[in-house]
Amino acid sequence: RVFAVGKKGGDRQREVWDGSRITQAALPRPRPPLLANPAALTELVASLDRKLFVSGRDASVFFDQLALPAALRPAMGRPCFAVHELLKQSLGDELGFTLSELEPFMVAGGTLTAAATITPISTVWPMGFGWSSFIAQSYMVGCVREAGFSDGAFLTDEGSLVADLDSTISIATDDVLSFVRASPHELAAMTEPPLAGLDRVFEKRGLIQNPAKVFDLAGSATCLGVDLKGGTSLCPRPVRLQQLVCATADLLIAKECSPMRLAGLLGTLHWNDLLARPLLSCFHAVYGWVRQEPERVSRAVSGSVLSELALNVSLMAFWSVDLTRPWLPLVAASDASPAFGYGFCLARSSPDAVRDGARHAALRPHHFRLRSRGGHGRVKARAGPSMELPVSSGDFRVVFSIRAKLKAHSGEMEARGALMGIKRILRSRGSHRHRALFLVDAQSPLGALQKGRSSAPTLRRVVSQAAAASLAGDLKIRWGYLPSESNPADAPSRGKCMKARRKIVRQRGRQTLASHAEVRLRRLLAREGLLSRSSDLSSEWSGRSTAGQ
Repeated sequence: RVFAVGKKGGDRQREVWDGSRITQAALPRPRPPLLANPAALTELVASLDRKLFVSGRDASVFFDQLALPAALRPAMGRPCFAVHELLKQSLGDELGFTLSELEPFMVAGGTLTAAATITPISTVWPMGFGWSSFIAQSYMVGCVREAGFSDGAFLTDEGSLVADLDSTISIATDDVLSFVRASPHELAAMTEPPLAGLDRVFEKRGLIQNPAKVFDLAGSATCLGVDLKGGTSLCPRPVRLQQLVCATADLLIAKECSPMRLAGLLGTLHWNDLLARPLLSCFHAVYGWVRQEPERVSRAVSGSVLSELALNVSLMAFWSVDLTRPWLPLVAASDASPAFGYGFCLARSSPDAVRDGARHAALRPHHFRLRSRGGHGRVKARAGPSMELPVSSGDFRVVFSIRAKLKAHSGEMEARGALMGIKRILRSRGSHRHRALFLVDAQSPLGALQKGRSSAPTLRRVVSQAAAASLAGDLKIRWGYLPSESNPADAPSRGKCMKARRKIVRQRGRQTLASHAEVRLRRLLAREGLLSRSSDLSSEWSGRSTAGQ
């Protein structure tokens, strides 16, 4: 079937073909390559002296410009109709056709009659077919590569960090955005717009652009449904915010909705939550509610679902993203052990080295190793590429080694150890409003913490608490995997360093108390004339004791 979807900014409509049956019959499509979303934009870095400037290009009715192979066209049929419905007798002289005008468009050929029934087929990749988005994204990626951009410059929904902060690019099907970080002097020295090469590729390939969406080096613009403000921050569009607040308020009053309509509202909230992934931890019950059948029938919305939606909208202030946040010059590592408890360590490192580690953490899978002068010895083989951090185990300082009050599932304990580490970092006000690299040695909690939420009962509550802490401190964390044999927090989590550490603290405490008592006693004896200020207290007192004897 075919249905129409209204387009914003007027009375126009977009034709959408329901190709779900063809999609199910086809091979599973790959994930569209290098696809961008708002989460990718949060990885941009700006400063007050070198702000971001964005340039944009958009292909007009992009899917209608992508020719469908002839062998696939018969499978892309529309609802059939009679020929006479298209003739001038039915539509009039201005809109109608003659039989001779329709015959050239017939695939099978032959004589066409007014009483015949025909089936329209698509000659372009239709919206609604699962492979169409993959083809469109792949074609646009090819255009951008031909224009001279390397894969390392792409901002993607995987959250990868680009190597060159001064020039990045994002692609979302037909929208291409180029971000340049530059000072006013560097901006004035540019000889041509950043996307001039892409314009030449479009002209060479015959791709028609939408002139209304062509702009160059704008400090403020709409990018992937969110606004870039002043080249230093991201926030949702004001009109979209108003619509979300009104829709949520109406739902809270009516307390009734169809699963399909609520799924539309949830999708819009998700798009904005990608600006701050920890906000995704607000949702849990709503996912089961929107899967109910029939999806078009209105029904009462449960109180838990309404509470989750209201909570998420009430936290909309966190949809504003500061792109000038620096990297915290620390590498954090946590661990947990059911045999003892929790351990947490910190090591100082340069912000550039921390960012390089965060770039590596974006790879799936990946793992880290610590610097070792004598080599890593015999270590267990791990999946994915390895990166050696410029810090050794001796560079890490044990921040805490705490015995667990309650034993729990190992994954829950790992997540709780990370939560305790986040809270300890945020005790210092200087650590707020930063980007950070945090290493753990368990894959399941790592994935949940990086995603921002978890449906697993053992992780959901702790991950939500970690999300709340990171939002409160404006701490954007990139999570990485550090195997247990390399994790400096492994020993503290097993209590192996606690005895020695407590002994040192006790000795230092006794020495400190003894020194204070000696100073006070020296002053008292000197005041009474029993001790000279330059003499040693122990020798003077022993001398007087001997004389007294």
